[in-house]
Amino acid sequence: MGKPITIENKQQINIIMKKTIFIFFFFASISNVYSQFEKIETFQKNLIEDEITASNVALVFKDSEILYHHIENSKNPNAKAIDNNTIFPIWSMSKPITIVAMMILHEKGLINFEDKVSKYIPEFENLKCKGDDGIYKCKKDLTLFHLMTHRSGYKYYDKPEFFTSTLKYDNLKDFASDVANHPVEFEPGSKYEYGINMLLIWQYLEE
Repeated sequence: MGKPITIENKQQINIIMKKTIFIFFFFASISNVYSQFEKIETFQKNLIEDEITASNVALVFKDSEILYHHIENSKNPNAKAIDNNTIFPIWSMSKPITIVAMMILHEKGLINFEDKVSKYIPEFENLKCKGDDGIYKCKKDLTLFHLMTHRSGYKYYDKPEFFTSTLKYDNLKDFASDVANHPVEFEPGSKYEYGINMLLIWQYLEE
């Protein structure tokens, strides 16, 4: 007959069983995660094949940790290859980031919303306004607050050759300098017009 199972042996058996179960679920979990990642990669490939996107990149974060990062480049000769250093324009998604940055500086007492934009971007010193009788030097100074509240006088412009097309500029400084040479639609602060203001604020932040 075998040895009787003691309490100590039972505890050891329980520990072994728990470890076995843990290992099983751990590897099952890992397998499931990788299965999900494969689905993401397949989805990326399909986006390119269906011509929904050109080259693309996908990231999965959890608790500040990168779980998945994959770049899928298009084989189309007209598509631009991307890498880890590629910068993507995110358009209006930059607005919350810009305003949060401004509020942080304000809370630290580093900026005044009533500061003139020309204090940081000198090209705006002689800003021109559009009026019924033509172009004239603006009576009011353009301030940071005007930009933040879309009351600068700048709007979005439809013609692609106009300065709104930021893609033709190498940096925001060149963009802002060009904008400063064009008259605003009305006196700063007098009206509301949704427009290119956040781009000018970001140039201020860079300065």
